[in-house]
Amino acid sequence: MIAPRLASCLATSVGGRAWSLLKRRAAVLAAMCTVGLSCMAAPIHAATLTRVEIGSPDTTAFLLGGQLAGGELLALQSEVAKLPPNRRVAVILDSPGGLVSEGLKLGQFFYDAKIATFVFAGGFGCHSACALAFLGGRDAATGKPVRVMMSGARLGFHQFGAKFDNTKTYTKKDMATVVQDTQRVMDAIIGYLRAINEDLDFLPLMLRAPHEAITLVNDDEALMKGIYVMEQKTQRIIDPGNIVKRRVAAR
Repeated sequence: MIAPRLASCLATSVGGRAWSLLKRRAAVLAAMCTVGLSCMAAPIHAATLTRVEIGSPDTTAFLLGGQLAGGELLALQSEVAKLPPNRRVAVILDSPGGLVSEGLKLGQFFYDAKIATFVFAGGFGCHSACALAFLGGRDAATGKPVRVMMSGARLGFHQFGAKFDNTKTYTKKDMATVVQDTQRVMDAIIGYLRAINEDLDFLPLMLRAPHEAITLVNDDEALMKGIYVMEQKTQRIIDPGNIVKRRVAAR
């Protein structure tokens, strides 16, 4: 069952036996995302935070599911504040996106508090603001990035967009304000990526798809960008470390 395996994985540093234990436990949480969250597809509602019992004395996992509407960070911080400082925390993300500002704040908290992030197949997946938050995941012991995507999971990036009222006539001043707001959001995203020590390779993924579309990251691309991938059939965890080093060496 996945839940106990996730606990065992997070109880030790990333690598070796820890990942082999995660393989054997990933199916319960994946099933939860598929069965329990697929019913959330219509209508999309504000995100909810659910504690997932994984049978670990030193690890707590949370499932964050739904649209990021604001307040999700505070809800998570409220729960984490109840835990002992040495207790490991993992967050499984299942969100179609939402407020970019909330996604950036969540991701920064994941990074600062050394919280590992996971996206499993089924449910919404993890898109837009959720995908940005996902990038902040880190291992509690080593501080290294720990972002785990199950093979076939929907991890997607796209451009953020401003909402326009088709019944309103916009002036040049209005449009200048939109441009300034857009620049502020882009600056915030770039600042966030730098703050979590992530390179800017994810920006092209955002620019590749318009706001109405989505660029889904496949397994190969995820590994090239430093994301762990868990194969569904074999439950083998692929470490992106050496793949990233090869990419950097080839530049």
